[in-house]
Amino acid sequence: MITQFPKQWVEEPGNLVLWDYFPASWTCPHDIQRIGRLGDGGKWVCGMSIYESYAAPAAWSAGIPTGGQDGVVIYSFGINGDSSFEAEMLDRIPSARIWGYDFSVSKWGPQISTKPEYRSRTFFQKVGIGKIDEPASTPPLYTLQALMAANNHTYIDILKIDVEGAEFASLEAVMDHFSKSSATLPIGQVMIEIHANKNSISFPNYRRWWERLEGMGMRATWIEINLLRVTLFSGEQEPDCTEYVWVNAKDERSVLLME
Repeated sequence: MITQFPKQWVEEPGNLVLWDYFPASWTCPHDIQRIGRLGDGGKWVCGMSIYESYAAPAAWSAGIPTGGQDGVVIYSFGINGDSSFEAEMLDRIPSARIWGYDFSVSKWGPQISTKPEYRSRTFFQKVGIGKIDEPASTPPLYTLQALMAANNHTYIDILKIDVEGAEFASLEAVMDHFSKSSATLPIGQVMIEIHANKNSISFPNYRRWWERLEGMGMRATWIEINLLRVTLFSGEQEPDCTEYVWVNAKDERSVLLME
């Protein structure tokens, strides 16, 4: 049994990396497209054409609500000054609304903050995602389930999460919460940047975390190795970051599984 991270962290024949053990082996049942800018920041989306086919709810003609379940609900954690992904999603999906969260910046990136036409469908809050609710902390942190409740949401169609290693504890808390009432997560699709190395999580704990997500429906359908740390920073040799797309294969509410 593997108990440590493989090469680069531990010498091993074949120069294996962590991601060799967790392939994207579930096939997206529709098209898959890359949305947003090239390189770091853009994300792959399974079934983009399906989301595009949904018109804006008729009720929105009287004003777009700041909460509630209407339309395609998108959550985005980790903005960091770039909103090219979110802007393209809004431009191409007329029924999309996006809730954004990032404690390191004060607003959306310029792709949204400078475009008045997007403001009625975007909602930004300067907070982070955490394993417990800590509104008085610096920075303030909230669990995903708390933010969903505040927005009157019981379901998220698309979750984008890029939180520099906080994904492990944050999603563990999400699974703890929803496993009390359901065998699956109320999330249709996840675009996640995973940061994993020997300093952030052990190999056995990573495997357990991954297998628990699979148990609640999540299936990896796409992978893009992110080599930014290797190519940008001198002396960095560890490819410890990658982008995954997970689709909830047990999800009875997903528009991807209704077609």
